[in-house]
Amino acid sequence: MRRAARAGGRRCPYLTEGPHKGQHIAPEALRVIQEWNGDEWETVCVAERLGRG
Repeated sequence: MRRAARAGGRRCPYLTEGPHKGQHIAPEALRVIQEWNGDEWETVCVAERLGRG
């Protein structure tokens, strides 16, 4: 039986088309700050740089 996913995790993918790549590919691209609610990723905000999110 699968364990329940823990809520609260965060990720910060780039807001670009195609597969997500390293920061050096599009350093000026906006980032989407997302948080895991236990079932799916929810968008929290959009930031210019990770430190501003």
